[in-house]
Amino acid sequence: MASSDRSVGWLRTNQGVAACLVVAMLALLGYLLSQDWVYQQQRDGFRLGFFTMVSALVMLVCVGFTLIGKQKDQATPEMARMRGSDWLRGIAALLTMLVYYVLAWDAHFSQDWVRAILDVIPFTGDFLIWTVVFLTMGMAVLGVRPITSAITAGVIVSFVIFGLFLLIGIDLPQSVIGQLLGTSAA
Repeated sequence: MASSDRSVGWLRTNQGVAACLVVAMLALLGYLLSQDWVYQQQRDGFRLGFFTMVSALVMLVCVGFTLIGKQKDQATPEMARMRGSDWLRGIAALLTMLVYYVLAWDAHFSQDWVRAILDVIPFTGDFLIWTVVFLTMGMAVLGVRPITSAITAGVIVSFVIFGLFLLIGIDLPQSVIGQLLGTSAA
């Protein structure tokens, strides 16, 4: 149940959160509009970024209604109780996802300074290895116990994802594991 208690800061109200999301959606739309791949036409006539742009615009509209809606001054009990450590935990999770993305999909990074860092880290660009590591750590953080269950689940889920993509003909970045399985293009 939402509360309209003014003792919580504006940023914790529905309007404050919506304002932050509007800024994030506008930044996302600005990024998308500046990318060449968004405008590439596909065989079916759609542009590659069509659905991404539509999704971002729909999110912007929904967040806009939250910004001006009847319950704009209310805050959920969870938001009212949030502390700085909760925000830091969320930011740490986003940074962890960024690191996973960079390590698992490094072929998409052409900036010299990023390449210099990635060339030092072993197995960059190996989707399967980094997915196992990422999922295992994520499951452990989310409380899967004992740790052997988190490891087992991370390995199984990673191989299932890899196998499903392999079955439908989508090549994922791979090196060591792909060569062992005989599926690597390298």
